[in-house]
Amino acid sequence: MTESASAASSLTLAELGADADERRGVSYVKLANAAHLTGETVGQTLVRVACERPDHTALVWLTRTGVETMTWSELATHASAAARELLRINPARTRVVILGGNSTEWIVTAYGASLAGMSIVPLSPATTIDEITAVLGDFTVSAIVVDDRSGDHVLRDRAVEACTAAGCDAQVRPMGEWSPAAEYVCGPGSAEDEFLVQYTSGTTGRPKAASLSHRAALNAARFFAEGTGSLAGEVWLNPLPLYHVGGLVSGMLSCLSIAAAYNVIERFSAEVALRAVRETRPSFIGMVPTMLIDMLDQPDVVPSDFASVRTVLGGATDVDPKLIADVEEQLGIRFNIAYGQSEAPCMTMTFSSDSPQVRTTSLGHPLPGRDYCVADPEGVVVAVGESGELCVRGPLNMSGYVQPGGDLVPETTVTGWRRTGDICVLDDAGILYMRGRSRDLIIRGGTNIYPAELEQRLSAHPAVREVAVFGAPDRRLGQTVAAAVLPVEGAAITPDELSAFAETVLSPSKRPTKWFVLQEFPRTAAGKVRKHILQQSLTEQ
Repeated sequence: MTESASAASSLTLAELGADADERRGVSYVKLANAAHLTGETVGQTLVRVACERPDHTALVWLTRTGVETMTWSELATHASAAARELLRINPARTRVVILGGNSTEWIVTAYGASLAGMSIVPLSPATTIDEITAVLGDFTVSAIVVDDRSGDHVLRDRAVEACTAAGCDAQVRPMGEWSPAAEYVCGPGSAEDEFLVQYTSGTTGRPKAASLSHRAALNAARFFAEGTGSLAGEVWLNPLPLYHVGGLVSGMLSCLSIAAAYNVIERFSAEVALRAVRETRPSFIGMVPTMLIDMLDQPDVVPSDFASVRTVLGGATDVDPKLIADVEEQLGIRFNIAYGQSEAPCMTMTFSSDSPQVRTTSLGHPLPGRDYCVADPEGVVVAVGESGELCVRGPLNMSGYVQPGGDLVPETTVTGWRRTGDICVLDDAGILYMRGRSRDLIIRGGTNIYPAELEQRLSAHPAVREVAVFGAPDRRLGQTVAAAVLPVEGAAITPDELSAFAETVLSPSKRPTKWFVLQEFPRTAAGKVRKHILQQSLTEQ
């Protein structure tokens, strides 16, 4: 055993207190105190930016005939009107449900709630009556603000029915119907107050309600924005749903933190997104890979469409290295990747200055505001270069899960460490690499197999657009390897061809024994593949 490995094997999570220094050869990075954290609330930041840059663009969106904009002063004024109405409904600092898709009024409502000292509970417009009822049963809600612009009142009626079923007296209000405000509203509040209750994607059982403070959300957004190299006044295009941290924290709040303009796309389509790139000239694009692929597949797309773009960024766990190479070669712009979770947004990022190898294969650099370490299942910190579960600690993580009844219960952790569930490796340059989800780990005859490694190798096949690897039950081995594949548009590929290719890139124990060629994958709101659904539906066939 080397000196560094010996040092790592004698160190546990329990011994890594908040004041523990980094140690040579140990998978531990200390960044929780590496940068000053803003002590403002989201609402306070909005008012400050509106005062400093009143006439600069805050929001930009497409219309049928052109482009509309809203300044920071106008945004703060509209949000103040929303705040006054929410306070009229209930002056207590309560939670407000926002039910709807991306829109300028969604953003106004979210900022309005923050100005009023209330926290938001964003829900997808696809949320069912039963799901809304369950949320209303979890904690007290003063209002449900719905997107009612279509005039069919579907979301309003759904919310009203859920209130009745839950025995809840929350008022259901349409977005945008606020009386004008003559001055900015900014109620009292602390950075430690709750800003957001984000329901997780529920990969196992019922979704959990993660509570993020203003300090966590705003500083995570700020470090993310600074990592992109973006400047105040530049336009961001991030069409991810605002009801998820990928759109809300990494998009809307990142723009607020550096006073960049947020491009509002109400419903993603490749045609609309490409038009937005052409007409609003963003410097930064953040989206899931399928969105970008659909844009690049448009018949009239040309490299000059992306002349204003410096960086494209995608989610680290599902970006094909081929896509990164294609984007950089065809468009001449950097493709970076980022990694985060609902409970701990904006954890890592690759930078444009990184080597192609780092940008195509890693999670990137740990961002400021947290401590990071890699540990084995017993809580022993592993040596640099060894696999283990990524653990994070610091004020940018969630405060805890909101339990039925409304109480906030912090996670039970060792000295504040949160286990992410992701199997990672930290190299000697301080860069993290994903090896797979701990719950996705395949144990074949006692051998650990990490799907992420297999997916990266199998995606090199020219006819493979995307691949998801998971375990299939096996009577003798416990599990064998299975793979679901999405072919490139217009390509035809068979399991026999895939098996032949796997023989050239994978060792025998890692080769899939079951292949499924599909037309689409089930996904979360953030675009991530819901592997547990694939696994359940396909292995039962």
